[in-house]
Order: sequence, then C-alpha cells, then structure tokens
Amino acid sequence: MKLVHCFLTLCLLAAIGGAAPVPQSGHADRGQLVRRYMIIENGKRGFIDRQGRVVIPAQYSWAGDFSEGLAQIRIEDKYGYVDPSGKMVIHPQFDWAGPFSEGLALFRTQGKYGYISNSGQIVIPARFEVWAWDFSEGLARVLTSSVGYIDTQGKFVIPPQFVNPGQFHEGLATVKIRGWWGYINSEGNIVIPTKYNWGWGFSEGLAMVQLGGKFGYIDKAGNWVVPPRFEWAASFSDGRAAVATSSEWGFIDATGKMVIPEHFQWASDFTEGLAGVKVNGQWGFIDKQGQTVIPPCYDRVGRFVEGVAPVEVDNKWGYINTRGEFIWKPTN
Repeated sequence: MKLVHCFLTLCLLAAIGGAAPVPQSGHADRGQLVRRYMIIENGKRGFIDRQGRVVIPAQYSWAGDFSEGLAQIRIEDKYGYVDPSGKMVIHPQFDWAGPFSEGLALFRTQGKYGYISNSGQIVIPARFEVWAWDFSEGLARVLTSSVGYIDTQGKFVIPPQFVNPGQFHEGLATVKIRGWWGYINSEGNIVIPTKYNWGWGFSEGLAMVQLGGKFGYIDKAGNWVVPPRFEWAASFSDGRAAVATSSEWGFIDATGKMVIPEHFQWASDFTEGLAGVKVNGQWGFIDKQGQTVIPPCYDRVGRFVEGVAPVEVDNKWGYINTRGEFIWKPTN
C-alpha cells in the first residue's frame, strides 16, 4: 500500500523507538545544553553523554527519551521522571506518562488523562477518559466522542468535531471531513479546503499532500509548489524532502528540483546536514550534495542529534559520530 511508504521517516523512527535508543532532545543547564542518549544493556535502559560516558546506569525496565530536560522512567509499573543527572524529579506515581512538550506532559491515572508541569504539579486534572495528545503550538488534541483542541488551561478552544485531526504545525493542522483532508487554523476555521486524499503537517512552509494517488507539496495558501507527481514522499527537513517517482528514492529541494538522484532503496530525513540512505540492504549516510559520508554498513539508523546517531548492527544498538566512529558500541 503506497500510503505506508509515505510514512517513510515516521515508520523508521517508530520501529527504532519501540526497541532502541533514539535521541530526541536535550536540557538547558547553566546556559549549556546537556544532551543524553538512551542505551540498553541486558534489557535495562540508561543514558550516556555525547562522549559515550555512562551518566545514568542502565537500571530501568523502560525509559523514554529526554524532552525539555526530563525523561520518563518506569519503576514497578509506575511512571515518573528523572533529570539529566539521574535525580528523580517526579516520583513514579502515574499509570502512564508521556514526554514533556511546551512545559506540560500527558499522564494517565485511574483510566483518565490529564497534564502535569515539570515540577510534577497537576495543571489539567485527569478528566479525559478516552485519549489525549501532547501540546503543540499551545493546543492539544483530546478525544471524547470526537476530537477537539484544548489550551494549556484545559479549556476547549476548538470543540470536539473531527475524526482524526493532526497536531498544529506552523499555525495549521490537518483535518478530515467526509473523507477528504484539508487544514484549519488555531481558531478552528478551514483555511485550506478539504480536497486531498491525505494531508500531512506543514514543515519548512510546505505540506505534503496526496491527490489522485500522487504526492506533492502545497504552501499555506493551498497553492501547489511542487505538483503531485511522486509515488512516495516524505516531509521537508533541512531544505530537502525524500521522494520516489518509482521504486528508488532521491531528494528534492523546495522548488521541486531533484537535487539528489533517485538511486536509493530507502531514505530518511536530513538532519544536521546528513540523511540515512539504504543501499544494497544496508544503511549509511549522505550529505546534502548526495555524497557518501558514512558508508552503508548498518541494519538500521536513526537521525543525528548534536553529532550523534543511533545505529543497529545484528539486532544491537549503538551510537556513532559524524565520522562513523562508535562512541557507544552496539548493545542490547
């Protein structure tokens, strides 16, 4: 199914995130960014720094990536949060807890969802029974009988009315009405008509949409910037988007020009000037000119974050730097 392939990066990262350490974010401390990368040793999770030194020993049966200076951890089926030094900042007390986004984190207790601050204070009480999502641009989706959006006080600013809307990105969010996708603004008004087979969030001023079985890109006025001509595609990142007109992937720029020819089996987003590409069954990294920087020799790869990326070899995960050198040899 073509749609599956359009989730190129999402599928790759979801696969990695479910079984492997993928760095996501860091933490500001005394004006410096403190970055932590998750490791797995003997089935337990801990964290290393950018030099590959163990900062938080592998001790948790489950842990999430650091987000806004805190990482979720699980102890005896309860979730709490630790800081980059490993100090327990929010004691394990929730039945489930998510990453922090815009100062708030989603939690579940007694079957209901609410939001806490980074001090552990309950900001929005657990009163949503079905499901809720992270905050993005000041709004969070909440599912009741349908989906609406709340503000940081827990007040519905866009009443529940949608089936499967997206997060807000760059001021707009995808919505589906009577089988067709379009975009709303933060007041809930439709600003790009619902006329697409599928739509994705805006990134770098452009949104990937599907129409007539092909993928292209529109601007915030709904104008075609790159007309639909691709069989598979991904959103823009770092000035490039991975696309495929047949069975092989390449990259276009924001004008739709093919700047890296289609000769890869698979491709992921550019971050920090590098993108993962699959050649002859193995993954490596190229630069924005399409030149190989790290030869294909890995089973799977994640994105570079501050010069460090996770890679899989023989079902074990480690971390490399931009020279392809291991700062943490693969473990599981």
